[in-house]
Amino acid sequence: MADGSKQLWQSILQDVTTQTTTRHLPHKNILLLGDEGCGSSSLVCRLQGRQFRPDDHPFGTGLEYNYVDIKEDEDVIGRLGMYTLDGNEDHKDLIPFVLNKDTLGDVAVMIVVDYSRPWSMLSSLQKWVVVLQNHLEQFEGSDDYEELKTKNKDYFQRFQDPADGEESDALLDLDEDTLTINLGIPIIVVVNKADAMINLRKNSMYQTQHFDFIQMRIRTFCLAYGAAVIYSGREVPNNDILLHYMCHRVYGMKLLESPNIQKPEATFIPSAWDSKSKINVLQDGLKTLRASDDYAEVIKEPVQSTEETTEVMARDEQEFLKQLQQRLGSFASAILPGASRRDNLKIGRSSSSSRRETKTLTKPSTGSSSSLTSKTAKPKLSTATSASGGATTTTTTTISSSSSTSSTTKAASTSSTSTAGAAAGGDTDVLASFFTSLLKQTPGTDGK
Repeated sequence: MADGSKQLWQSILQDVTTQTTTRHLPHKNILLLGDEGCGSSSLVCRLQGRQFRPDDHPFGTGLEYNYVDIKEDEDVIGRLGMYTLDGNEDHKDLIPFVLNKDTLGDVAVMIVVDYSRPWSMLSSLQKWVVVLQNHLEQFEGSDDYEELKTKNKDYFQRFQDPADGEESDALLDLDEDTLTINLGIPIIVVVNKADAMINLRKNSMYQTQHFDFIQMRIRTFCLAYGAAVIYSGREVPNNDILLHYMCHRVYGMKLLESPNIQKPEATFIPSAWDSKSKINVLQDGLKTLRASDDYAEVIKEPVQSTEETTEVMARDEQEFLKQLQQRLGSFASAILPGASRRDNLKIGRSSSSSRRETKTLTKPSTGSSSSLTSKTAKPKLSTATSASGGATTTTTTTISSSSSTSSTTKAASTSSTSTAGAAAGGDTDVLASFFTSLLKQTPGTDGK
């Protein structure tokens, strides 16, 4: 009975072991390369299905490890390791911890570029490909590495678009510009923050031809290295496609997603699908640009202004009028220190009225006598006020309508004219001094 129980448990354990081996995927890794701020950590969070929190991903960590659960019918059948190298290429010495002679066949490389900085995408892509290429040079000539190169070329020759439906084992010849540099491992280029295209179109005056030009140059570069191109972002529905394609390249799962080049922000171009002829179709959308134009000359980095800008705040209208009223009151007090502001305003209006009243001298008529007549029907009292040294002087001249001698007329005329001129001159000096002082005042001093 004891032997029967032992055999039963061994049979159960063997069945579980067999099922576990077939259901669980082997250990594979993805090495992420990209500049600081390219959004690689945020990309990993989206693949994990969780929200990105910057505090969980500080800069300068060197090499960060995460993993993504691979599920099948809600069951976790494997964990895909995600190693993110810090954005500074000085940390390239940490790459051997992920990519070495023992793990060459179990690693795919993902290069992340930032679409919110399109002027740096191509140079960033070139830089990290060189870093990867320099690291892989140490494996050149080894049997294992040469075998990986052969498998990679074989993948390109046997590739079929999922939309074609029919499968074939025929080996196709590679196009002249395809996989000219075979690094032996799968490469995926993720154009991250693709939703920034909306802001570039709105704020940087980018047109459709600019986006076509960018895509054309990136696809041309990736074609030579046999790299896939996929756009990603917070609002871009490509994250699930990216995860499935990663599993396709590292686990050999069947590719189900067809290429997508209809929507620029959702572009998906798997390795071995693209060609020079397909890329050249984008030239039809170039209006003022040419395919041969220098990338840095077409997609330029905005020039940052070095001038300091001063923010000027508009003052409230009622506050400004209140301060102006206070200044006028203080100036009125300066005109007549002993009088109130209302009295000063009255005196100012009285002086203005006296200046408007004018006398007209008529040419003496023919005869022994001449007369001085006024345009007013009745004799007028002219009052002139001047401020000098704080004292007030009032001069009164009465002009009679009766006849007088020529000398008397001239004397009266002279007296009236000089008095009026003195009054007008005094008021003009006061007003000139007032407005000059007002203009010299600095806003906000309230005249104090």
